[in-house]
Amino acid sequence: MTFQTTAPLPTYLVALAVGAFDIVEWAPIPPNAVRSRPLPLRGIAPKGEGGEFRYALEHTASMLARLEAYFAIPYPYAKLDLVAVAQFRSGGMENAGAIFYRRNRILLGERNSIYQRRGFAYIHAHELAHSWFGNLVTPVWWDDLWLNEAFATWLADRIVHEWRPDEFDNRGPIRSAGCAMWSDRLASARQIRQPINTNHDIWNAFDRITYSKGGGVLAMIERHMGPAAFRAGVRRYIGAHRHGVASAQDFYAALSESAGDPALVPAFRSFLEQPGTPMVDVAWSCRASGAVEVTLRQSRGLPLGSKGDARQTWSIPLCLVYPDQGKRARHCTILAAREATLSLPTTGCPSWVLPNQDGAAYMNFTLPEAGWRAVLANFGDLAPGEALSLVASIGAAHEAGRATTETLLAVARAAAASSHWDVVKAPMQDLRDLKNFIAPPELKPRVKQVMREIYRPALARLDLGDGALAKEADDSAVELLRGDLLWFMALDAEDPGLRAILGRLGRAYLGDGPEGSIDPDVLHPNLVRVALIVAAQEGGVPFAETLIARLARARNSTLRSHLIGVLGFQRDGDVVKRVSDLILDPSLSKRDASDLLRRQSRMSANREVVFNWIVAHYDELLERLPRSHRKWLPWRASAFCSNQDRDRVEAFFAERIGRHSGGPRVLANVLEAIEICAAVVAAQRADAVAALTAHR
Repeated sequence: MTFQTTAPLPTYLVALAVGAFDIVEWAPIPPNAVRSRPLPLRGIAPKGEGGEFRYALEHTASMLARLEAYFAIPYPYAKLDLVAVAQFRSGGMENAGAIFYRRNRILLGERNSIYQRRGFAYIHAHELAHSWFGNLVTPVWWDDLWLNEAFATWLADRIVHEWRPDEFDNRGPIRSAGCAMWSDRLASARQIRQPINTNHDIWNAFDRITYSKGGGVLAMIERHMGPAAFRAGVRRYIGAHRHGVASAQDFYAALSESAGDPALVPAFRSFLEQPGTPMVDVAWSCRASGAVEVTLRQSRGLPLGSKGDARQTWSIPLCLVYPDQGKRARHCTILAAREATLSLPTTGCPSWVLPNQDGAAYMNFTLPEAGWRAVLANFGDLAPGEALSLVASIGAAHEAGRATTETLLAVARAAAASSHWDVVKAPMQDLRDLKNFIAPPELKPRVKQVMREIYRPALARLDLGDGALAKEADDSAVELLRGDLLWFMALDAEDPGLRAILGRLGRAYLGDGPEGSIDPDVLHPNLVRVALIVAAQEGGVPFAETLIARLARARNSTLRSHLIGVLGFQRDGDVVKRVSDLILDPSLSKRDASDLLRRQSRMSANREVVFNWIVAHYDELLERLPRSHRKWLPWRASAFCSNQDRDRVEAFFAERIGRHSGGPRVLANVLEAIEICAAVVAAQRADAVAALTAHR
């Protein structure tokens, strides 16, 4: 066999696909203003599954053209094959000219969910973006892995928004950065540009810090520079190093030259080369002379119980927003010192000040109690990114002991009334933590009642009739809101009326007994999993056995994913034991076994049972997990929330986890997360009890 000679290529991008495949020939991607030649395009799927490649192939040309326009450089390879792999450890791998995907990420049937389509869009744009960042220009060493992954994460958000602005808003980097802050609050968190000294460091680099925090920091720097100057810097970097290697220093230099701003590189490096999330304390005062002074004081945001160093500082590009004569005004600065005082160019005393316009800066903030109330009174004036930043900040402040539970609940009420699906969703995790950890067991029914009271008005705006639940909403934002609300209200708040509806539809969808036929017309694919979880929670072991029997016969990857997800989201002790036994069943793939264990362990009600089972079956369990998943085993104990349990977890894993690349840092993260949870409960429980008792 003879292969065409390629341009210089890093060896990790060479790949061969061997097997029984359907090869779907697609129309070549036509030339455009950047690329002068047509580009051959194919889909390669496991035998019999080629028909499910249509959706991905139909939308590849449009995404690729937008990437070529961004870089002003043609796609670098002679052809583009998309390869669906039945059992693949990653979601995707950017091999040059033949991108590999886990089968369920790229193959979409005729009837698919909004979550499948969004998942496809993000991962496909991400892997295609690597054709330039990573493939055409490759980092010199692993410590600059972020130049691959953070950039592809940031650019994927941009491309999908340009591709389908009606389905994808421009707040993806804000949401993903918010997720990264959960990991970044740990004293044991790594930095984006982490020195690589051992194999452990390489494996640890593939995490939220590299991808999500890195993408959020790039979005912040682009906002500070302006999109045109940032793009010019990216093009300069790629053009200077194509078919070669480059370092962070090369990227800094290219951006600095385009920006013409000497403060840019120190600001960028302050976020790349140290861990943590800045916390900015904001206070303002209005003088008799009419001057408005705002004091900003920065530190590292650390939760209660943390041993981290709060004295860290960053160079933070931020813009304050505030009302001025009935209009929104802003004032921008780079906060490089620990403390700074600004004079706002305003004609009156603003009723509120928020220090993160559009949520663009990677930071949280605190306000005086009166400041929180003032912003909440004007919540409707905030842009959605600002509302997301506000919710994230109150959660971080509460965990640091610097905000009350009453204020946390007030922010949740304001967010729940928003017209933006992601703002409505934003406080849900704080409320889950309140229920699962902070509130004493006897108050959990009260927390669920408060959850229902906060979100019932939003739920009332949705059509919950059988006909409506069988089809997708006309608007994608409404569909995302419906999915989040039904999940939260049925599974977290346990609304009886909603659970009755979903449980009935879940049983109808699955058919009658283990041999029944699935009725796909009962539920839209977006709602199948939540309905089946409710039905399974009410059906106990008999329903679980029905699901297990269906799983043994299921060949469709989407159905298998649903069944695994449902079985892993159970809290009945007998069902949890039965599912644990299934994890050790060799008829189940290693990836499915790992997925079951991960989902089981996320249920706080299962923490004791799951941990004891891991201890009892550890050696067997290792053989049932993919090698790359073994380092994550300590996270299966992360639902604990006491120092005694923290010590049990350390005693069991300390001598074991070092055998798995990346394991020691994972264990350190888990132990610290448990310590923080215990400290927050000890400090905030009394306040939470008072707020929940008084809540109206």
